[in-house]
Amino acid sequence: MAITKALANYVVGMRYEKIPEDVVDLTKKGILDFFGCAIAGRGLEGPQILKEYVVKQGGTPECSVLGYDFKTTPQLSALLCGTMGHVLDYDDVSAVLRAHAGVAIAPVVWALGDKYKISGKRAIEAFLTGFEVGTYVARYVMAAKYRNATPFHVTKAVGIISATATAARIMDLTVDQTRVAFGIAASMAGGLKRNFGTMTKSFHAGNAAHDGIMAADLAQMGFTADMNIFEEKTGYLEAFMTGESPGEQPIIDLMNSGFWYITSLGGLGFKLYPAAYFHQPISACMEIMERETFLVDDIESVTVKTNAERIQGVDRSAPKTGLEAKFNFLYSVAVTLTDGKAGLAQFTDERVKDMPPLYYKVKTGVLAENDLVLNNEETEEDDDQFSPTKIYSEPETPVVVEIAMKDGRVLVGSCLYPLGHQNNPTNWNALLDKFRECMLLRFTKEEVAKIEDMFVNLDKLDKFEDLVTALAK
Repeated sequence: MAITKALANYVVGMRYEKIPEDVVDLTKKGILDFFGCAIAGRGLEGPQILKEYVVKQGGTPECSVLGYDFKTTPQLSALLCGTMGHVLDYDDVSAVLRAHAGVAIAPVVWALGDKYKISGKRAIEAFLTGFEVGTYVARYVMAAKYRNATPFHVTKAVGIISATATAARIMDLTVDQTRVAFGIAASMAGGLKRNFGTMTKSFHAGNAAHDGIMAADLAQMGFTADMNIFEEKTGYLEAFMTGESPGEQPIIDLMNSGFWYITSLGGLGFKLYPAAYFHQPISACMEIMERETFLVDDIESVTVKTNAERIQGVDRSAPKTGLEAKFNFLYSVAVTLTDGKAGLAQFTDERVKDMPPLYYKVKTGVLAENDLVLNNEETEEDDDQFSPTKIYSEPETPVVVEIAMKDGRVLVGSCLYPLGHQNNPTNWNALLDKFRECMLLRFTKEEVAKIEDMFVNLDKLDKFEDLVTALAK
């Protein structure tokens, strides 16, 4: 069986009743996390410009717009929703996908979930369909150990396939319609890394969701496309392959085995800090603060030890904006130790203007082998033997933070896997703290409590539109 047809069968055959309890639980966390990030990103300049664009386009008012009290088309609603969710770079991560998964999937659940009046269980089913299908495609087409060689942003290039699968599941497309939808979507895949650092990076996520809905819509209306787009010559595989493909059979066999990528090693992870995903220095500081008592004014110096490659890439000039601060781990360390936390307020333009004096006391050092004992259980495999469950990615970067106090003490903290990583998973409490911080930027405490309860109990929610009503204001 060709892989495009196998993937379409997988989409059509997905049912909530087949999903294990731990998979449901993690999927609910992924959905909640996305919407918190999207609400927090609502007021930033990029999403505000895009909101004005959406208003100008008008369109048939078929579904609500996240964070606003007007309606538009599902495509435009998803476009804005996905862009809002990615703009803070606070959304989920996946080592096995090597992308942000939820930002291409959850906006489709939002827009089509409202239009088609689905249940909470159906929302979980649809989100999971998108995650799994996108990861299967990534493992088939983009050999992850070579992934960094491609100029394409995977969040868009593969995200559009995830979004299409989610839309097809909600819309109940047939197998053949789903194959066509994949064919349409594949021709709209792309997203260039050159646009990182601009508003267009987060637009990639919203655009993936928009195009996925469009592909499913067109397929349902009878539009045509190649029905074997992933495997045939001049198709998606040839366009995006960045290594040697493992072939379709290992992927198809895994699809039929009851395996779930979302809960596997490298599946769905979360960011607990709103900065670029090198969170080990922050986590090491948190470890020190949890067990030691000290005053920031009594710090003589701070040394962040990591590998030479990370040190060579660090920008030692003081950041001037909140966005620049997100990509400067010297600042992350300074503000975490100064403020005692690393939340949204620590990465704003205003906080950066009031630069923590400690920033100028933070330096770097190369990590020696005896500085940190690693516990990496991953085993080496022959490069020629591809395993769909193997994560081919660069190893996590270990970090040791040493705080030299004026009284002669040296406080040491270390981190290999930051909280939220698949090897150091977060619990509901930590994720809900993040969610509340994000949501309180837009809603009252009473409203947040009500919305939170619906997300936590999404599998018991009869009407997804109840969530939509609460969030569309």
